Amino acid sequence: MQNNLQDGPRPPQPNQSQIIQGRQRSFLGSLGALMVQRGTPLPPQLTGVPYPAGFDASKSLFNVLDVSPTDFGTIRLTGKDVDLFKLWTLVFQSGGMAKLSANNRAGWNAILPHFDLPEHVPNKSGASTPVAAMLAQYYNHILAPFEDAFRKNMANQQQKQAVMKQQQQGPPQQQVGTTLALPPGPNPIRQGSPVGPSHAVNPTPPNPLLNAHPNSSTSNASRLDQPSQSTSEPVDSNGRTSPGSEREGENLGTKRKFEEEATNGKRSRLMSVDGQDSQQKKKVEYVPYAREVDTYGGRDFHQLDAELLSLPQRRPWRDHNDWGHIDIDILTMFLRSRISKEISYALTTITLLSTMRGQAPGTGFPITQCPDMFHEMLDLLEDEAFGEEEDKDSPLDEGPITTQPDLVNTIHDIEDEAFASLQDRQGGRGPSLGPVPRPGQTILVVINIIRNLAVLKDNVEFMGRHERLLSVLLRLCSSERLSTSPYLRPSSPILSLSDLVVIRKDILYIISCIASHIFFCPSHDVYTPPAPDTLRTVRRLYRLVTSYLVDKWEALPPVFCIRATGATSTGKPPLLADMALEILSRTSAPDVNRQVLSQVVPSDSLRTLFEALVHRLPVTDYDFTLINNEYWLSYLEKDIFALYSLAFIASPELKRELKADRVLGFQKVMLRMTSKFILATSEARSWFASCARRSIETMKLVDDAMNAFDSAKSQALPTLSFGMGFGDTGGESNEKGTGLLGGHRSVGWDMMMNVGGEDTLFAELDSLCRVECPT
Repeated sequence: MQNNLQDGPRPPQPNQSQIIQGRQRSFLGSLGALMVQRGTPLPPQLTGVPYPAGFDASKSLFNVLDVSPTDFGTIRLTGKDVDLFKLWTLVFQSGGMAKLSANNRAGWNAILPHFDLPEHVPNKSGASTPVAAMLAQYYNHILAPFEDAFRKNMANQQQKQAVMKQQQQGPPQQQVGTTLALPPGPNPIRQGSPVGPSHAVNPTPPNPLLNAHPNSSTSNASRLDQPSQSTSEPVDSNGRTSPGSEREGENLGTKRKFEEEATNGKRSRLMSVDGQDSQQKKKVEYVPYAREVDTYGGRDFHQLDAELLSLPQRRPWRDHNDWGHIDIDILTMFLRSRISKEISYALTTITLLSTMRGQAPGTGFPITQCPDMFHEMLDLLEDEAFGEEEDKDSPLDEGPITTQPDLVNTIHDIEDEAFASLQDRQGGRGPSLGPVPRPGQTILVVINIIRNLAVLKDNVEFMGRHERLLSVLLRLCSSERLSTSPYLRPSSPILSLSDLVVIRKDILYIISCIASHIFFCPSHDVYTPPAPDTLRTVRRLYRLVTSYLVDKWEALPPVFCIRATGATSTGKPPLLADMALEILSRTSAPDVNRQVLSQVVPSDSLRTLFEALVHRLPVTDYDFTLINNEYWLSYLEKDIFALYSLAFIASPELKRELKADRVLGFQKVMLRMTSKFILATSEARSWFASCARRSIETMKLVDDAMNAFDSAKSQALPTLSFGMGFGDTGGESNEKGTGLLGGHRSVGWDMMMNVGGEDTLFAELDSLCRVECPT
């Protein structure tokens, strides 16, 4: 006895984006394999299919293609991205290349808007070239062979399906009155009985669900030639249908009924069992009812979308111009009143104002014209977060740096505790709060407004030089640890750890926008001893930036950064680390800021950050391939400049330790990177000129192991004037000892021969390659 059990619940179906990505990968793999078979392989970075063994890539016909370094399967035409899978789909749906080309370029012109391509592009002679012809030429060389192969495959599949369908139907059966070809044996129709329409052979093909048997291996066509109860009804001597056939008809109707119920998802299904006799037993099995829906958190988004579409059209959003005139003084007084309704109205209005954009790019709401309202927002931010508590140094400001992954892991550990949702957490919504927003939401709204204003170039200088903005924002990023709890908590009692993670990211973005206008001293050119509050703010800024850079699992070279994120293409640098490097490189550029940093940054923390930045430098050949991308090149320039600033403010003892640390390998990493930049082609050398110069300056700072802020040793030099040409200033150099590159003089000499007419760069390399001779 064999039972057909009910299938369990189906696994979750992939979403539409995953299906499209899978089809794109399959398409590119098939395209690459086809072009390899034709002997004209496409670039591996375009399709992911490597070149065949022995193929000379320099002689490829497709070297002229401008392959997108960020998007997989995409080429660039007139500065726009053209997805090959999307192009092939559009052309195939339009009837193919032949149909589009037969329409006198009008067909190809219809494809251009899908990729935002212009109709004409100027050439070197001053005339214009139609982009439609260029797109057709690209399609002819890259995708036309695949289209031909695809159409031939479709034709073959349709022909095979037609043959299989004809074989399944079998030869056409003859009607009554014609000679029937029956197999040898007794005729199931009684001899001499009248043959009429009621006794004709049933011309309907047999149902495979009824004729199929687990132990049967005959085909459907062979069953048509065999006498069975499904093809003709046996009759008795009186010409009546036998009881067995009636039972067969009942079973047929029952099976069809339950078959329809199975397709409609009924909760009960019929389980049929074949016995020894002609009787059939029936068994009804009840299975749990489960809807197959694409849900998230118990919500069926497809059903919600259908309900929204069925609703009448809502009133459109009001335009900014419909608001009329807004009195900024009234909004300022609303913020000052501390009444919940007035604060809610003021923050809602200011949020809309902060999203306004002017006609010129980078313009919008000018906060410079509303200093009182901005001052009241900072007061509201500080009062809601800390109340009347004065700002003071926290013990954690002097201890080990809490990284961003540490905060995220702490949140996971807290939420994984038993009955975590029932515990009263800091910053949560208590039962006594009522139907009002929790206090931490006000902090998030104000931070979002400041972030919207910081991206406008008209507000950058005002916000960067504001006397209170930086100190208030960085105070919100601080955390503390109680003796009664092993976990960290925000310094603000109304914020949760999740709020702290979000606020730190937003504040990092705000400071990255205004970093070029941040100065730690009142005078931007002359150093003056900073106040204690300024030192506390600078220390918090350094700890915030360092928390995104020193994690050992994230401080990796470019290729490992991409592998850690799981990206399939070149991708982009990690966003948070890139913004942290932007802040560190810009705020440490002025000499007065460097001197303040040297007072607040401890030596062990400075070494930890220096090692993390060295680990982020390119090492392998694939790393240097990635930095040809403008995003990765910008990331590398910030990293090298940050290393230069740290080497500038480091103490002589720390510089000597970094120079002698063989585990870190600072000397070898910098030598390999600098030689790659200088010994490259002339075009690539100009592309990496800034990185090469700053790398040599950094090695020179570490090699000298001097205090950059001590001006007593050289009166001819102005204070803090270190860098290019410092070794030649003041006449003959009296440097002693072996230089940082003294053990690699051959490579150093090769670099010196390729620097061209840059005397200062030549002098720096000559100083690094010096060798001390024993006396």
